[in-house]
Amino acid sequence: MKISTNLFLSILLLVSLCSVSSADPLQNGIEAYQKKDFDAARQFFLSAANGGNPAAQFNLGVMSELGQGGAKSFEAAYQYYLKAAEQGVPQAQYNLGVMTALGKGTEQDLAAAVTWYLAAAEDGNANAQYNLGVMYKHGQGVPQSFKEAEKWFRRSAAYGNVWAQNNLGFLLEHGQGVPRDAKKAVTWYRKAAEQGFAVAQLNLGIMYANGSIASDKFDHAYAWWTVAATQGNKTAQTLIELAPTKFSADHIQSGQRLAERLLRAN
Repeated sequence: MKISTNLFLSILLLVSLCSVSSADPLQNGIEAYQKKDFDAARQFFLSAANGGNPAAQFNLGVMSELGQGGAKSFEAAYQYYLKAAEQGVPQAQYNLGVMTALGKGTEQDLAAAVTWYLAAAEDGNANAQYNLGVMYKHGQGVPQSFKEAEKWFRRSAAYGNVWAQNNLGFLLEHGQGVPRDAKKAVTWYRKAAEQGFAVAQLNLGIMYANGSIASDKFDHAYAWWTVAATQGNKTAQTLIELAPTKFSADHIQSGQRLAERLLRAN
């Protein structure tokens, strides 16, 4: 079975955290950005950010990170995110967590990363909740705790985060932080698998192959591995190659038909 880890930044611009007018520099910046006039967008955002607008500060962080309207600078991005985060913008708090965890634009500090993730997670940011779960699972910046990892994976999974859904399934399957429960593990693997997440599709197939769901469902194992393999999952591709030594020809043929239906549904 595989557990997934993932760190990525939030790079969607914030439109507004309050009402705006047509003359508002934040709105003008958004319109310029949508037209890919990054120089103009940056100037509008600077005007709003200098007035203390947290959405504009966050947007400047994104543009600095991507090198839009100026040179790429993780250090500048960090500073803009910090200004927005201090005003309670969860996306900025989350990005600070990622940058601090990776040492991008600032010194690496896992304990500080946890602090920023926690601030965003408590405000409902699903990615921060997921990353916080990863930190607890591996004991990074916090004492290792499967129980805390399960809590944060579960919160993130409730928002539909496929990484969290897969990892929650993994903890339930292996009894880490929660009582072992194959049925509930399958439920979470399936939620992520049906959203097209290849690692969960692989894990769901393995549970079918191991008889954890029901006996003699090897065609379902083959089908989910096939779906995962179409997305380039190397482990699933290897398992498909080995399937003729483990499964009957009837199971493989049935699995191929089921895979076609699953692929059409996804």
